[in-house]
Amino acid sequence: MPEDRHATGLVLSLSVAENLVLRSVDQAPASKNGRLDRKAISRNGSQIAEQFDIRPRNAELPASALSGGNQQKIILAREIAAASRVLIVVQPTKGLDVGAIAFVQSQIIDAANQGAGILYISTELEHVLEVADRVAVISGGEITGVLTPEEVTSERISLLMAGQKETAA
Repeated sequence: MPEDRHATGLVLSLSVAENLVLRSVDQAPASKNGRLDRKAISRNGSQIAEQFDIRPRNAELPASALSGGNQQKIILAREIAAASRVLIVVQPTKGLDVGAIAFVQSQIIDAANQGAGILYISTELEHVLEVADRVAVISGGEITGVLTPEEVTSERISLLMAGQKETAA
């Protein structure tokens, strides 16, 4: 999931349904015998809109007509469907309301529970701690420490962010 949903996550002029199949346009249900199957794309879009609570439920609306939270749900649904083993999410809750944040976080946790490895990149520490098994802090392009959520304190994170490296105990 890219950080900027407008610049790299969606094609805003395309419909919700079309955005949902961007990664798999050459595969079923998006295409059949090398041709786009618009009815199947629409059906798939409606099913996923229901499953991911994308509102309004009209999968034929352009992505630009939806709120930021619903746009993020489109990207999340598409990327979870494509992620067989690893899901990389960058700032997945940026600019979302509380309800959308809770939904996005729960879907990421569900993907992890189903066996996907999650690389969660965010400046929102409280959101990272909701899903993390381990927290790696990067400063100056280097990992300065890796902590479990239980080991995270404001002071420790601040020192790591400032470049102080963790020493092995």
